[in-house]
Amino acid sequence: MARRAWSCPRCHTALGLLTVDRDGGEHLKAYADRVTRIEPDEPGVSTLVWCQCGECRVFLGVAVHLEAKKAA
Repeated sequence: MARRAWSCPRCHTALGLLTVDRDGGEHLKAYADRVTRIEPDEPGVSTLVWCQCGECRVFLGVAVHLEAKKAA
């Protein structure tokens, strides 16, 4: 499963990891200690994710999963 970082456009902190499922759909594994709020924007299309700095970023994948940040 491919993974890549997903970061805040303002402060550049890592908000989570993007993963791709077998069907090609992207999932965001958001770090609970970096994200302050997650809410649907357009149901089934996009999700709004807020960073601790106050910046909002739009996620256009399948689902957002809130997880504790794991040690590297």
